[in-house]
Parts: sequence; C-alpha cells; structure tokens
Amino acid sequence: MAAIVKSMGETIVNLGAFVFLVIIVYLVLWVIALVNILSSKNEVNWKTLWILVLVLAPLIGLVLWWFIGSSQRIK
Repeated sequence: MAAIVKSMGETIVNLGAFVFLVIIVYLVLWVIALVNILSSKNEVNWKTLWILVLVLAPLIGLVLWWFIGSSQRIK
C-alpha cells in the first residue's frame, strides 16, 4: 500500500513539473508573439486587433498568430 501511495505521489510531482514546463513554454511563445506584433511596421489597427486576439483568446489567439498573423507581418 505504501508503495502505491509513493508511486502516486511521484506521478503527481512529475505531472506538476510537466504542467509547469508547458505553462513556461506557452508564456514564452506568447511574449514572443506580442513583441513581434508590437515591433512590426503594420498599421496600428492591425496591431490592436492582434493584441486583442492574444489577450481575449490566449491559446487560440496564439495559435492563430503563429499560423496567420506572422505571415501578414511587415518587417
């Protein structure tokens, strides 16, 4: 019984570390997208729209930015 509890505890810790890593990667990608949006030479309306998408729909907005928005970016 003690071995099962110990194994479950280790699994929970490993899961927690994985979730933490996923959150850190997500935040880094989100900040990179935000910096790319703000540093682009696109119009203010374009920047405002993408920032709103990132803020109001964080996960979907980030995916949309990487697949659609980054290709529309004027460097």
